[in-house]
Amino acid sequence: MTPTFLALAAGRGTRYGGPKQLAPVGPSGEILLAYAFFDAFSAGFRHFVVVTAPHLERQLEGALRPLLQGTDAELEFALQPRATGTAGAVRAAAGSVRGRFTVSNADDWYGREAFDLLWSALGSTLSPNRHFLVTYAMSRTLTSTSRVSRAPCDVGQDGLLIGLEELVDVEESAEGPAAL
Repeated sequence: MTPTFLALAAGRGTRYGGPKQLAPVGPSGEILLAYAFFDAFSAGFRHFVVVTAPHLERQLEGALRPLLQGTDAELEFALQPRATGTAGAVRAAAGSVRGRFTVSNADDWYGREAFDLLWSALGSTLSPNRHFLVTYAMSRTLTSTSRVSRAPCDVGQDGLLIGLEELVDVEESAEGPAAL
């Protein structure tokens, strides 16, 4: 069973001023999720599920379905009438997800290497109760234009996650990341 690429695209983008998941970022108006689809497809993913709000489904489908046309990939949508966070989005997609899956935000860019790592990990013969997290140096995830929430990870020498704590209102400063 092929792992599922699950994209969370139900956010309202209140602070942004509209749905970030539909903001054009590419030279021909591509949305950020189109780049994630390309990277995930290149890594091996063939089952794509997008969790979104009912009023965004048609626009997202119009932006994403043509990317997979003529391929062996499937695209499904799961509706989440109220954005209730990551756990609520995953629950909304439960009927569409098959086997192992990855969760990605529709308005973040992860890069090809992240999907290659996930594809390899999800396709491994490790215990089905094993979970994976692709992390980034905090300095690569900050912007000088706004404050963000981040969760620095504590990792043991064996590479296993020991813990994490979410920080809110993190901003870039001359001395590095600072939580307010």
